[in-house]
Amino acid sequence: MADLDLNALLDKTLFCIDVVGLLADVDSFLELSEENIERQKAHELQLAVNTEILEDDERLQHQYRAHLIDCANYHFDVSLTQRVRYAGLTALITAVDWCALGLQKRLTFKSPKKPRKSNLTVHLLAVLNERAHLPYAAEIEDLAGLVQVRNCVVHAAGIIDSYEYKDSLIQTIAKLQGIALSGENFLGQSIAIDRNALPSRIEAMKSWLPDLDERCTKQGLFAT
Repeated sequence: MADLDLNALLDKTLFCIDVVGLLADVDSFLELSEENIERQKAHELQLAVNTEILEDDERLQHQYRAHLIDCANYHFDVSLTQRVRYAGLTALITAVDWCALGLQKRLTFKSPKKPRKSNLTVHLLAVLNERAHLPYAAEIEDLAGLVQVRNCVVHAAGIIDSYEYKDSLIQTIAKLQGIALSGENFLGQSIAIDRNALPSRIEAMKSWLPDLDERCTKQGLFAT
């Protein structure tokens, strides 16, 4: 193992270290939850296959086992899985919001007024990205889309027809990788988040948010 230079480590400025830790926590929550769901699903499906049915009619036996399997698949693939990912999305946006609030307190200039109905975090990051001439416009636009999805989850349980800004959200979702509309929820068309949609974004955020902090600090946009 290489020798650890504690002096160099202590002297090194770590940018956005707090939000990196928060993002890692969200990532761990998702990973542990997904792995547990996989294990529990496999267990439930095995129970369904092995369930003894006191019925001589083989057709009814097959129908009942198929019913048990369908129930398990819906529970783990739709109901439980999507709620875990909804929770992960909400926690992810909260972590970035906390980061933005911390950055806002360090500003050395007065940020332009936030446009009506826009998100404060997205607005601040966009202003910083433009002022510092950084390459993160696409990442911030993607974050803005995630905020819209989060809002639907919080205010309409992820059900599209129940959301006030349905038409705008549908257009946004079409541009978001790993997020789509699904008809699997018995309540109606809902937001479906793929398993890797959030972890991949978290991994990217752990890189570009600290870089934004560092480069804005070096350009004098933040107080040190």
